[in-house]
Amino acid sequence: MTYWRGPRRVANPLKYKANFRTFKRTLSLRQEFLLTLMKLRLGLLSEDLADRFGISTATVSSVFTTWIRVLYSKLGQFVSNPLKEVVRAGLPPSFKNKMYQDVRHIIDCTEVFIERPNNLKIQAVTTNTTKQQSFLLVSLHQE
Repeated sequence: MTYWRGPRRVANPLKYKANFRTFKRTLSLRQEFLLTLMKLRLGLLSEDLADRFGISTATVSSVFTTWIRVLYSKLGQFVSNPLKEVVRAGLPPSFKNKMYQDVRHIIDCTEVFIERPNNLKIQAVTTNTTKQQSFLLVSLHQE
């Protein structure tokens, strides 16, 4: 497996052929795949994964990017973008205004807890009456 080392090396691969050194594998393919899944699913930081697997953060980055590219090349054909009309019909009412008219995907709705704002209008928008805490909630992917 050829590891990702940045876009410059891809742009002119012959330039780096002369200085090419064999990358010494410190993790098995299974461990590399596990590292990738842990970063995707658990959102662990590269520093944390580096400590867990006994490698550098640069190696974590290289392994992760390589595996993401491999997964995309193998599984990318299974990702489909539905028609815009189908997406619009299935959006929640709060996303159907003009501000979000170009939304194609709602990737994740994550709560980010914040301090209670002093401004009452902002406080009304960010406070959850059930939890009695203020938070921001939105993550969009637009095309």
